[in-house]
Amino acid sequence: GGVSLQLTDKTGKVYETLTTAAGVFTFENLPVQQSMTLTITHAGYEDKEVTVDPIPTDETSELTVELTPLPEVEQLPPGQGLSIESQAPDFELPDGNGKAHALADYTADKNVVLIFYRGGW
Repeated sequence: GGVSLQLTDKTGKVYETLTTAAGVFTFENLPVQQSMTLTITHAGYEDKEVTVDPIPTDETSELTVELTPLPEVEQLPPGQGLSIESQAPDFELPDGNGKAHALADYTADKNVVLIFYRGGW
C-alpha cells in the first residue's frame, strides 16, 4: 500500500493523503504563503517530519524524501533454559513502561515462579 502522509498547517488543521505505489502524492486546496509540517509514516520505516516552505498560489512544489528503514529485530535461539526447581540467576529487566525490576526485589523470603513469554507478535 501507499505511504501515509499528514500535512499540518499553522492553525493545526491536518490534511491527509496516501502516496501511489510510485511514491507520488498530491494535496489540493492548501492554505497559501505559510510553511507546514509534513509527517510521513509507513510500516517498517522510521516516522519522518519535514518542514514544507510556503508554496505560492497556483504553483506546484516537488518534494523528495527518503525514509530510513527500521533495524531488523534480532532473532535469538531459544537457548537451553533452566531445569525445574533450579535457581535463576539474578537479573534486572525493564517492564513495558521502562521501569526496572530485579529478581532480587521479589525473592527475599518467598518463593517466586518466573515465566518468560517470548511473545507471539
